[in-house]
Amino acid sequence: MAASPECGDLYERLMHINREAFDGAHYDTAYHALAAALHFAQDQRDEGRLSAVARIASEQITWIDRHTPAYHHSTTSAVARGNDSIYAMLSRQAHTRAQILRQERERGREAREPSRPGDDAAAGATRAAGEDPPPGMGL
Repeated sequence: MAASPECGDLYERLMHINREAFDGAHYDTAYHALAAALHFAQDQRDEGRLSAVARIASEQITWIDRHTPAYHHSTTSAVARGNDSIYAMLSRQAHTRAQILRQERERGREAREPSRPGDDAAAGATRAAGEDPPPGMGL
């Protein structure tokens, strides 16, 4: 379902909600808006926006830890329960998803590059001999 033009960019709206909620000390709401922005960026396969979500989640948990360590999802509170902060996990998740997109893009670029003469013959001989291909053969 396509967004109507007057709706604006959903990612930007989610990020605005995150900032507004965070500024109002509604940290759970801010977290969920940021998590929704992560999912939107993932759906759009937008590495830059995923990286931004990772950075903002990290910045926000750092601020929370310094200014409101009693908040139930601060690093101190989470560690006391034997967990990681949900903000820290969100940052890692966004960072990892951005890395996956980068690797997929690089693999796609490698697949489109013309092969060097002899690559196909060497790959075929390796397969015929039942050997594992050497690293970098792309098999």
